Amino acid sequence: MDLQAIAQALAARYDPANVTPPTGLDNIRLSTERLPDFIAMPPTVLVFPPEEEFSYSPGSRQSVQDWPIRFYETEVSGPGRTVERLYLWRPILIGQLLPNSLLGQSGSGGVAWAAIAGARIGTLTYGEQQFQGIEMVARVRLAEGINPVA
Repeated sequence: MDLQAIAQALAARYDPANVTPPTGLDNIRLSTERLPDFIAMPPTVLVFPPEEEFSYSPGSRQSVQDWPIRFYETEVSGPGRTVERLYLWRPILIGQLLPNSLLGQSGSGGVAWAAIAGARIGTLTYGEQQFQGIEMVARVRLAEGINPVA
């Protein structure tokens, strides 16, 4: 299993070339799993490392991974107009990972599926900065073949 490849595949779903922003709003400027020291130009999407659980059956391993994905729309000023913009962004961001979106992994002997399992609108902190944004959880299910050894 290649966690970085999954992280890159998730970030690619939010790449500016793959997203159409709500009418009149700026498109995402950066989508990455390589967490920067600070956010220079929002809107930005960052993919964070997952929490993960494993289960095993003969010859295979399955895992469920919860990947935090955070959309930083604008630095905190006043919630009124920002929340209205986030309401417009929410269905677009969630729609980037429709249920059972394939993320590849065939080269590593497995297949990964992803879907958004939860989301919230609110204040997000990154380093010393505070933003209004959307925090989502991408639930990734990975199935891969394994060969146990004695």
